[in-house]
Amino acid sequence: MCIFKTKKIISLVILIIFSIVIVLSSTSCNINSDNSAKKESGGVISLFDSLDVGDVPSFPGSRLDVDLYRNLDSVLGELPVLPELFSDSGFFTYITKSSPEDVSAYYLQKMESLGWEFVDTYDYGDQGSFTTWQKMANTGKYVTYGIFAGNYLKNDKTVTLILNGFIIPENETNMDDSSSNQKEEIEPEGIVYFENPTPLAGQGLLLTKPISMGIEDWKTWLQEGSSKKEANEVNLVDDSQFNKVVRFQRSSDPDEGGAAGIFQETDISVSQFKSLYVWLVGKIDNENGGNIANTSPEWFPEGAIQVKIKYLDTAGTEQQWYHGFYYSRIKNPDSLHFNKINKGDYFWYISPDMMTFENKPSVIKEVKVYGFGWDFSGSVAEINLIGY
Repeated sequence: MCIFKTKKIISLVILIIFSIVIVLSSTSCNINSDNSAKKESGGVISLFDSLDVGDVPSFPGSRLDVDLYRNLDSVLGELPVLPELFSDSGFFTYITKSSPEDVSAYYLQKMESLGWEFVDTYDYGDQGSFTTWQKMANTGKYVTYGIFAGNYLKNDKTVTLILNGFIIPENETNMDDSSSNQKEEIEPEGIVYFENPTPLAGQGLLLTKPISMGIEDWKTWLQEGSSKKEANEVNLVDDSQFNKVVRFQRSSDPDEGGAAGIFQETDISVSQFKSLYVWLVGKIDNENGGNIANTSPEWFPEGAIQVKIKYLDTAGTEQQWYHGFYYSRIKNPDSLHFNKINKGDYFWYISPDMMTFENKPSVIKEVKVYGFGWDFSGSVAEINLIGY
């Protein structure tokens, strides 16, 4: 059983942004110059020198690719999942004509000569590898450096992509906490598992048959936009793990938000239960939108898999609760209402106990599972309410 928790790398973001500004300002006019790699590293050198760990050179003959950096989230979405420690790290993006094996061999030797201690290599087979090192800073704690090297298809040509990233904990930056404006970490509502957990005690309250046996008892929700080319689909499809699942898909051109999902109107009394949970099993294969994980609360929350429960509270007032999921690298996600999961992998979600809500439910009026965004593909294998 593995509980997913996101990590917060405090103050690194500020330092990375500062370094990137220096990089881009110095290379924007001469990105193809032979000297561009030397110029762009200035910000990183000053930062690492201040920690007494020294500079890490770029791979000989490589060049910084600004287009890939500006689309870093998309690039990372095409790569294997990198170590969780680096899930919130920024990366510099380089390309080279040398092979990934040559890049890895170079850094294994170079990092040792620079006094970095080898930690681990994550082998992704034909997709490349990610190697990490650590070195003691003048603060008495370790800086961790990571390098990915692998094949990447860019403009119909295969190149070797190099990602350089590093982790500097807060107390290694000597930043004054009083001057930083960091947000408190917010834990998502509920728990996500990546292996099937022990089933919840209690009884399933939805009277409809399991999704694996069909979705005829559910109504379909398809919300289209005004794009010239768009398609919203809800289908019951074969699945090797769950036999049958319901898949939500949407595509749009140009990009515009829309929805695809299923729902059922209910009249389930739950006041007799001490605890009430939402149980959901699903996965996300693709997501694209302008408000994934609800980074802008003024817009409709986007995510390939979301669940919404409408209910009457004990005073008879209509309330609603929702939760969603995403896999991309998102800045400032709505961490309360969204959990980060692994692309293409099934997850098991158990909501918080709804009977602990300030406006706790008395009667469930609607259960809806759906995707919303510009383009997405997500599947739901199981959805239920568990009363105990």
